Amino acid sequence: MARHRFGNSTQRLYFASIYLELLDSMGKDDDLLNKQAVIKAHRQSCIFQLVMGYQALLWEVATAYDIEVGSAPTLTEVTSAASQMGRPIGDLARMERLEQDSNSWLAGLLSFWSEVLNPEPPQSSLAADAGKKSEINFSTNDGFDQTLQLHDCYEKLKLLVEDMRGVLEEW
Repeated sequence: MARHRFGNSTQRLYFASIYLELLDSMGKDDDLLNKQAVIKAHRQSCIFQLVMGYQALLWEVATAYDIEVGSAPTLTEVTSAASQMGRPIGDLARMERLEQDSNSWLAGLLSFWSEVLNPEPPQSSLAADAGKKSEINFSTNDGFDQTLQLHDCYEKLKLLVEDMRGVLEEW
């Protein structure tokens, strides 16, 4: 495609790989202070990089089709902008299926990222909490590792980026 420009999804994947290496090495380090907090912070940072890598890929696809979108668009924003310009993008069908399938790695990743951005306050009564000091939950059992693995999301996003770039370059 003549107007195909690479986004920064490769850079985001590289940053995510650094966080994955850090998470792997931290699991073995028993002397790390605030280990649970550090692991949770690195996990969320890795997820951030993966989501931003996905949004960079969406930008790349939109740009290839001459669709004007912001630097970190959602799939809805890209498809809406394409529809308004009368240029539906068939290459987004794979991503649409992944986002809509609640059991897919991408839907799980985006759902967890949404929970990170908009956390539910813990359910408790004010009377029971009145005598307690405020505590921050640094538990690493945040539900993400039980349904998805970060390494798996990384590998699948990397493959998606490579596949989409191959399609865009053939065009």
